Amino acid sequence: MWIKLSGVVDNRSIMNVRDVILSILDDYSGIYILDLNRIENEEFPNLTNFRKMISDSIRVNQNCILLSDSKKLELWIENYSIFNGTYLVKDPNELDQLISNKVEDDLLFENVSSEEPDIRLHLDYLIQDGS
Repeated sequence: MWIKLSGVVDNRSIMNVRDVILSILDDYSGIYILDLNRIENEEFPNLTNFRKMISDSIRVNQNCILLSDSKKLELWIENYSIFNGTYLVKDPNELDQLISNKVEDDLLFENVSSEEPDIRLHLDYLIQDGS
């Protein structure tokens, strides 16, 4: 499953996103991709609730691939053991390479597609709807 986040992140909107993602992951045990490359503000890895969303998502389902070119996110992930086994890729080419390398080793990857997201969550709309 590919979950693509876009828009501007703030601590209020990300909690709405967290609730949606956790409700989806409660019933889903396969591989999922959290695509963070369309988040517009560069400081999103520093937001407390963003970090909570990511760590809670991984606690619910550890079969996670994070797609992000954010250096701050990469540094944060390297410092926390909850992310052991979580893949971080920076662009779709790396994602394709990871999937093709892992398909042979892991049956969970067989149904992963890197063409279109299954779920798109635009943060600006969630702010308006959640206010």
